[in-house]
Amino acid sequence: MLQDALRFVGRFGSILDKSAIHIYFSALPFTPQGTTLYRVYSARYRDIPHVTLGYLETWPEELCTVRNLGGSDSTPRLLAFSADASRLGLSTPTHLVTASPVTGVQIGKYRTGDARGSAVPEASIALGCRTASSASVTPSLVLRIADSRSLKEVQLALPPSSVDRSPTPNPLKVTCAAFDPNVNSLCVGCADGRIQLWKLCRSSWEPEREGFPYSHSSAVIGVAVSSGLLASISRRELKIGPCWDSKRGDVTKGTLTLVPRWLPEAHEIHLSFAASSAAAWACIVSLKFAATGDHSVYVFTSGDQRGKKIFSPDSPSYPVFALSQDGSVVTVICGDVLRRFSTTSFSLLEKRAVSGIDSTRLDRFPIISPDGRLLAVCDGEVVHIRDLMQPPVNRLDHNPSIKATGVIMTKRCYIVKGGKQQWLARVHDDGTSEDIVQLGEHEIEQLAVSADGTRLTALSFYQGKTRHGLLEIVNLHSRRRSTTTWPVVLHESFTDWEICHVEFSATGRHVAMVFFLAVAEASYVCACDLESGSLRWKQLPGKMRPLAARSLQGEELIVVRTRDVWKIDLGTATGTRHELYSREPYKVATYYAKFTETESASLLEVASRLWTKPPRHTIWNVDTVAPEETKIRPTIAHLETPYNKSSFGHWVLSNVGERVCCIPEEYCTNWGTRTQSSVGRDRLALVTGSGTLLVVDFRPMIDYLNHMSS
Repeated sequence: MLQDALRFVGRFGSILDKSAIHIYFSALPFTPQGTTLYRVYSARYRDIPHVTLGYLETWPEELCTVRNLGGSDSTPRLLAFSADASRLGLSTPTHLVTASPVTGVQIGKYRTGDARGSAVPEASIALGCRTASSASVTPSLVLRIADSRSLKEVQLALPPSSVDRSPTPNPLKVTCAAFDPNVNSLCVGCADGRIQLWKLCRSSWEPEREGFPYSHSSAVIGVAVSSGLLASISRRELKIGPCWDSKRGDVTKGTLTLVPRWLPEAHEIHLSFAASSAAAWACIVSLKFAATGDHSVYVFTSGDQRGKKIFSPDSPSYPVFALSQDGSVVTVICGDVLRRFSTTSFSLLEKRAVSGIDSTRLDRFPIISPDGRLLAVCDGEVVHIRDLMQPPVNRLDHNPSIKATGVIMTKRCYIVKGGKQQWLARVHDDGTSEDIVQLGEHEIEQLAVSADGTRLTALSFYQGKTRHGLLEIVNLHSRRRSTTTWPVVLHESFTDWEICHVEFSATGRHVAMVFFLAVAEASYVCACDLESGSLRWKQLPGKMRPLAARSLQGEELIVVRTRDVWKIDLGTATGTRHELYSREPYKVATYYAKFTETESASLLEVASRLWTKPPRHTIWNVDTVAPEETKIRPTIAHLETPYNKSSFGHWVLSNVGERVCCIPEEYCTNWGTRTQSSVGRDRLALVTGSGTLLVVDFRPMIDYLNHMSS
């Protein structure tokens, strides 16, 4: 239970910070249903949403996420774990962040720069992290130290070279740097082959005044410090020796110099070093050969100083590797495969599949913790922390995984199965599916069901000389279950047709398609006569996005946009416009619109907002398009698309515009522009990023909210 509690906080900490009620409405429903925590508390709190299809049995590999880091997708990010893996440090050109890799909570976040707050746009070349603080250094030797209370910046300076005796010596170029695991030492390599050391003495960093005793004959490419030993590499040699100043003796006598024959041809060299004592160490060198473009990983140890190639991937990605603290095990991740090798026998200890690792960018390179348990990966504006010891995620046996590319939720749930042959299928409550009819080969953009539930339409697009659409009509109650297909030709002058809604008319004679064109600053309604296949078009001027469309009687279609309502006769393609707001129309905009059918009349529910104020819920009479005073029960209405990539997930909105539940981001990733979610009768169905179907039943929660409001 304690382990479940830690994973619970780490997984849902970002959403729990919003409101305590989301412990029950957002976190507990998406807790893996095979855990003790879920079994105990879901039985105690029954008035919460229930995931009926697509739930997990065990915790996923991802422990937590670190968010609100600043920057964009192109911002360089340097990551570092502390020696005990209890802290994660992150450095960008503008921020220095320390977070917990278990919960994702930021312990400290500071904007770098001068006292006036102007950021220095310079990325760090080395980052060290420990429990109490983090430290980074830039190529211009700006040392930044951050703890939970403050950030301090110190300008370091290299002593002049003994070789350069000109009156105005040239400034030395720093090529690499590294902190020791405890962040007590800083080692810097230079373009002229020199190495400079700084040691932490109480609260200040003191340089080695006389310079480091040995250097390289060419530019230093990489350095690493561990247990009083220093490893450094250039294009000509690899050196390993004591890491102390000349006052304690001649360091050059204890320095080992290795000259691998492949080193002059290597590029993009990366170095890792670990030592338990002066006589027991291991060094890992990752490199890329310029001639072939192949990556290789070599291991040098105190017992085998010749070097051994342990890994040569066939993937274009860079290998992500880390040494254990005693140097006995090296963990390598490349091409969605994790491997662990022994540095003593060079044998393969473990091999298993992992996913979602992007190691193609060196300025956002993933890192592995020293104990080989945690992995930190940059994804957009978020850092994901994954548990490499967690077994693969399993689903419950009676909860089969259903692959889908589209979904619509009415009284029943219908999906479009993916693959070469697209099948329309009905999903039953037990998770099984029943194939109804085979659809066309083109990707489905929208689904709609008639008011009586007897017919379903699927709209797909394909690109020929011009962009074309296909409208397929399926009779759900026919034994033959055949389809009728009508072509939809779009205007060839536009290529960015965005389909917003597809609706049957109340009589079932027409199917209306509502499009939005941002370039033309207009909306279009296309009505297809299902008896003749003829098309009628109606343009709705104004750069206002259609939010809802419904046919409540006859052939009339009602289209609600951000500031107006259109009533369109689908038979003649004529319509009238009604303003929603008479005053300050450019300050007030519709946030969400939903049609509610009651016993007395059909009503339009609108959640509007005034600038940045909270949404205001109003009810409109559909016939008069005027506000009406009546009471509407809370319902689930809409799945909101997040406006920034660092948000935890997608919010489920009620009909009054309130956020009632948050769907975790892993269920919503890789969403395209197509509608892959559907809300109906207080149930939500969506197609996840992996193509599986997720169904959430909100009826217990809605009953609870209605009871509390009454």
